[in-house]
Formats: sequence, C-alpha cells, structure tokens
Amino acid sequence: MINDKLIWTPASDGGQYMHHRIPGIVVTKRDTVIVYCEARKPLRGNYPAGGDWNTMDIYIQRSEDHGESFGEPIYLARGEGDALCVNNPVMIVGNDNTLHILYCKNYSINGGGLWYRRSTDDGLTWSAEREVTKFASAVADFDCFAFGPTHGICTSKGVLMTPVWYVPERAGKDITAHGPSKVAVFYSTDNGETWNLSVPASKNTNETDITELSDGSIMLNSRIAPYCAVSVSQNGIDGWSETLYERALPDPGCCAGMVTADVKGLPRGLLFVNCANSSAREYVTVKCSFDDGKTYPKWTAITGAGVGGYSDIAVDSAGRVFVLYEENWGAKVHLATFSYSDAFCK
Repeated sequence: MINDKLIWTPASDGGQYMHHRIPGIVVTKRDTVIVYCEARKPLRGNYPAGGDWNTMDIYIQRSEDHGESFGEPIYLARGEGDALCVNNPVMIVGNDNTLHILYCKNYSINGGGLWYRRSTDDGLTWSAEREVTKFASAVADFDCFAFGPTHGICTSKGVLMTPVWYVPERAGKDITAHGPSKVAVFYSTDNGETWNLSVPASKNTNETDITELSDGSIMLNSRIAPYCAVSVSQNGIDGWSETLYERALPDPGCCAGMVTADVKGLPRGLLFVNCANSSAREYVTVKCSFDDGKTYPKWTAITGAGVGGYSDIAVDSAGRVFVLYEENWGAKVHLATFSYSDAFCK
C-alpha cells in the first residue's frame, strides 16, 4: 500500500513561493527524514514565473516520525544581493551521520560559486556557509556548473561523492544555457574539508544520480531522453566506462532518483525512480534491481498519466521507502511512502 501526501504547495509557505523545485530527500543514521528544495518566488524581471533563474531560497524540513509530519523550514541559503538564484542543493549523509549540503549561487557563474555547509546534530543546526569553488579549478572556464541534483553518497570507504554537470565555456553564446554539458563527480576524502573533481564521465548528459554498487564501484545514471544513460567507474574518479543507454529505464529528460536499499534481513536492492515515459513527465515509477542495475524485474507505480516530474528516493533502516516527487513543475510536491519488503521482496 502506498501512502501519498502533499508536502509543498503555493499555500504551504504562506504564498511567498510559487514552485518548490528540484526536490531532494535523505534519511539520516537516526532515521530522521530530511526533505529540501529550491523554493522559487513568483517573478523576477523577464524570467518565466517559477523558472530556473527566478529569485529563490533553499530550505530543509525534518521529520522524526517517519515522514508523518515535518517541522518548520530551516533555511540554508537565501536568494539575495547579487545571487538571487540559489540552486541545485545536494545533501550527503556521512558514515558518521554528519550531514553535508552543497549548492550553487547563480549556477556558479558571474561570481556565484559553489557553497557548502554541514550539520552534526541530525540537521537541527548548520555551520556557516563556506565557498568551495576553488576545488573545481580543474575546469578552468564554464558556463553553468551545478550539483546533482537529488542527493549524493558516502561510499563504504568514507568518500563523499555527488555528480556535477557543467557547460564548457562557449564564447559569445548565452552563458545561462544548460547544455551541451559534461558530467563528473565532486568528491571529498576528508569529510568535506577539501574537495576534488573527477575526470569527466560523459558528454551531452546533465542531471545525474549516483550509487555505490555491491563490488564498491560507482555508477552514474543521467537523464537523456529517450532512455537513461549509465556509466561505471571502479573508484568514481577515473576509468569511466562508455556511457550507454539503459533501455529498461525510459526517460523523458527529467531528473530521477537512485538509492541502495540495504535493509537487515532482506535482499540488497538498487531502487530507481523516474517518470517511466520516454516523452512526457508522468508515470512516476520505482524500479528495483537485485543485480546492480543489470535487470529491473520488479516495479511499483506511484502516479499515472499526466502526473510527474523531478523525483528522489530514500530508504530507512526499517525498510520504508520514501519517494519525493513533483507535480506540474513543482506547483505541488508529494511524499509517497511504502514498504520495500511488501513491494519488492515477496
């Protein structure tokens, strides 16, 4: 049985935001559910209402009762001054339960940069923001550079990782364009103190998910219609395989979510959620693989025709699956919850 509830609507913040876009979700080591988003304000000059360059804020909300209720917003970045657009938040749960969040200002261009904060108390309080743009210096010139979105991972070796996509500098062209882009991994081997950028994993893809496979290798799954595109590296830094279409995962060009379900007493599974349609943002569906993404024999439909958008997924220690997904370009954002065991292990 799927429990589906609205998390965000234009009225949920007193009407100050029109859209809640780019949703992300993680579950901490204490089973606290944390959701986050770009809360986009209605208008900004000539930019479309609710668009990628509108004035926006980034906030999180916490649930200590398995997603039944959420606390008040905790703001981590405000759109103000020369950086009205704060975008692409990605959270990582460290193996020690330190929470790390990365985000951009103005898609990292025009002095916006890359930014980082951390929490050591399950997301209640956060460090001051710290700029980490210098760690992306391997890319000398770019038009747009952004994280994920959705969430990153902490590997079994303790390496923090999140995909990034960036548009190489194209002189004389619109620097706000989101493509053509390349994908790489932004990673830290010292719990977020310093960061590095991997060699590019793919070309002509952008928004990307990441997971660690059972042998410790790292898999990236990128949006690029009509199917998702997958590449693998033994260490997530170099030696990437050729990026190939995954024909079991149709994709309309919409950000997806991916997570490993490692629940005591149940088989280890790779869960992938997206709009399972090659041409439209609808039919939000969770697919389950028990062989590191080689096959996806089981699936659960969350929505039907006409409903879907960006999505992310998380699993708690008891095997509850949480799917956070958009409807109508973030005019509404839902949280669907169901049992991993009931859906995929029977």
